[in-house]
Amino acid sequence: MSAPTAGTIRLSDPSELIAAVPHLLGFHPHNSVVVLALHGRSLGLTLRADVVPPDQAPQLAEQLLRPITRSRPSGIALVVIGGNVSANSGDDDVPHRGLVAALARALDRAGLPVMLAAWTTEVKRGAPWRCYDDSLCAGTVADPASSPLAAATVAAGAVTFSSRQEMVDLLATHDPEALRRRVALLDAADAEHPMSARTVKQRLARLRQLHEAAAAGELVLSDSVIAEVASALCDHRVRDACLPWRLVVYLEVHAPSCDLLPDQ
Repeated sequence: MSAPTAGTIRLSDPSELIAAVPHLLGFHPHNSVVVLALHGRSLGLTLRADVVPPDQAPQLAEQLLRPITRSRPSGIALVVIGGNVSANSGDDDVPHRGLVAALARALDRAGLPVMLAAWTTEVKRGAPWRCYDDSLCAGTVADPASSPLAAATVAAGAVTFSSRQEMVDLLATHDPEALRRRVALLDAADAEHPMSARTVKQRLARLRQLHEAAAAGELVLSDSVIAEVASALCDHRVRDACLPWRLVVYLEVHAPSCDLLPDQ
């Protein structure tokens, strides 16, 4: 099954890109650095991590590089969320500048130039945002709830949670007996399937069937289905093959001053 699409969704400036982040992740991030893989004008894999001190940026970049490089992007966009600046503060006062500079250096060494680096207080309509390389590259965030990507996400049957914790709470089980049943089924599924290319193909085909059922509102999450999906996704080859099952989004940044983060 191909990724659900509703035509081409175009993001005309950094404000719209920032507003799209919650729908790309599935939740509204807070105190986060979001890494978006760019393929020309196409927007691909999106990753999120907690904001860390600048001296931990190389380790963070190393953790992010493996999944990013698999998708072979032409560049990277960074969106940092959290912190505040005063109305009259200069470009150097944008929060987490050291973290962004360190990440940009590490990514550039891996052949992944940072094409856009922007900061905002939060992903909320009217929240201020700024680019890290030019104080004139600034504005307010577009409304995440009314963006074309939000409409396409709803049409695809996806949910965007208000926070990562809300999503975690929804997925948490409060039934120890159900957890024990699923653990037993997961152990059996892992023991039954050898780690072969044929198994990967079979598991991916099964996940496509379940994906189609979910899109049609016909998916029943029994213990056996939950264990089957969990076992399949524990194989990185299956998990990586599922990543393209997403909305196709195209990035068009029309503000020239926001195109490139210079070497620092």
